[in-house]
Amino acid sequence: MMMWNAFAFAWDEVVDDLRQADYINDKEVSMLKFVRLDMGSRGHGLRPILLPTFFYAGQVRKVVDTGQVSTAQIMVLNELRVLCVWLGCQVGEGSGTGGLGAGQVVVG
Repeated sequence: MMMWNAFAFAWDEVVDDLRQADYINDKEVSMLKFVRLDMGSRGHGLRPILLPTFFYAGQVRKVVDTGQVSTAQIMVLNELRVLCVWLGCQVGEGSGTGGLGAGQVVVG
């Protein structure tokens, strides 16, 4: 986990430097930076950092189109699994603490 944090910090600093030098725009920055999930007291055992958005580009579509899964696609699917579990933790799903139940929708 510490290696992920160290790499993500260094990577994001490089991205910030590229933006500051005006080599990339704000949209590119958002696609190149790591995504940090606010775990709070939930999500124990989950890595609170997701890979940058560009990493996912077209990978899920390739799985759907071909029905075959490569090593890169397995990594993408695992990242999406982490995100889904994190989202479930955020709404309290499966915790028995009163979050949204199956079939409930947030209106608002």
